[in-house]
Amino acid sequence: MQAGEVADEVAARQPDNLAARNLQAVVATHQGDRQRGRGILEAILAQNPTYRPARINLVKLDIIEGNYTAADEVLTDLLSADPDDQLALRESAEVAAARGDRRTAIQRLERIRQINPRAARPILELASLYLSENRPGDALKVAQALEREVPDNLMVKKGLAMVQLLRDELPLAQSLLEDAARLAGRDVEELTAVAKLQVRAGALEAAEANFRKALEQQPDSVAARLELAALLTFQHRYDHAASEIDLVLSKEPDSLTAIAQLGDIRLAQGRAGEAIDLYRRAQTRSEQPELMVKLHRALVRAGRAEQALEELQAWNEVRPDSPSVMLVLADRLQQKGDNEAALSLYLRLADLQPQSAIVHNNLANLLMPVDAERALAAAMRAHELAPDNAAVLDTLGWVLVQLGDLERGLIHLREAVIRNSRSPTLRYHLAVALEEYGNKTEARRALRRALAMKAPFQEREQARARLERLQIR
Repeated sequence: MQAGEVADEVAARQPDNLAARNLQAVVATHQGDRQRGRGILEAILAQNPTYRPARINLVKLDIIEGNYTAADEVLTDLLSADPDDQLALRESAEVAAARGDRRTAIQRLERIRQINPRAARPILELASLYLSENRPGDALKVAQALEREVPDNLMVKKGLAMVQLLRDELPLAQSLLEDAARLAGRDVEELTAVAKLQVRAGALEAAEANFRKALEQQPDSVAARLELAALLTFQHRYDHAASEIDLVLSKEPDSLTAIAQLGDIRLAQGRAGEAIDLYRRAQTRSEQPELMVKLHRALVRAGRAEQALEELQAWNEVRPDSPSVMLVLADRLQQKGDNEAALSLYLRLADLQPQSAIVHNNLANLLMPVDAERALAAAMRAHELAPDNAAVLDTLGWVLVQLGDLERGLIHLREAVIRNSRSPTLRYHLAVALEEYGNKTEARRALRRALAMKAPFQEREQARARLERLQIR
């Protein structure tokens, strides 16, 4: 018997059993019937206004529906009665985070950590908040302290591994995930989750072993089989990957994810025509922007670039403001020399994705010929978001050079070349700045290195002419 059926039966026999009625509300909300869930909870509180489980669940429902003011009123009341109420502290943190007040959210979760250093979920949420605030050291500190408190907790191992992954500490993450896989035992869902993290950590053999272990336990697990297929595709084991997808489609012929993944495999195999057919088949089931991007890529690969652009533009006209499609469309328009249309799209993208370094960087490049001051603002924003990215450093340095700020420009351009020494364009930009600064010897050296590279770059003829002029002098 399911939990909802048990709750309904008990509530029918014992109408005053608040626990059973509260469970009814939880089940109704979980099943998507929020109106029924709210009605039950409000009826419980009308009968007993102090019944805490119902008050907390009503707060959770308010948070789900975005009624933060109503949730705050109840939480303030609960915390006034008991400042150490962990459930109220956690829900209050969620409200604060939803409103963008991460500082308050962190304070609430830190309070829980002080009260109960073994409180795994809220402490892992705290670590996640620290990461979102670009405080990886604090995230690591709280996650490691939690692991010391509960060393054999699967969720904690995965959480700490995530922190190490985001700090790019791959060997440490791999070790933690080995422990997590052991703790997962034969749990198919957990094994699959651990294996996905192992893929991110670069432990591909271990990941494959855990995907296969999960499938031994549950051969019909679509999630595990699709993840295994994705891993095999990444390893260029295309026939094996396609076999896994075929097994999924034999059970679920309308699986959107499986159809799209098979399209990815065929495209990787150079079978663009088959990929196009698969992506179009997937589009009949869903109009996801990611599918349009995949279809565009396949059409280009099949030598139908003009058709690809036309379909992309038509899709964007009907369904505007899909960032993934707009980004590809803007890039294509820029390649064709339609900078005005590309700029219009990037300006809109900057509003839609204010945290995207790529968008602000590309916007800066398009603004540079028409508005250097706005280009600088966009480049500086990109640098705030991705200070170690070579392309971002190059753009900021290049804009500064155009504005005559050679010293600052050179600092960023040198750093860009250090971070990506294989880019001839970056070396060309550095050479131009060096010449402007008066360092012609180093400028010639940078130009020679750029021209010696086999990689194509638009400025090659300019670089050659500049080098000849410098050598004559």
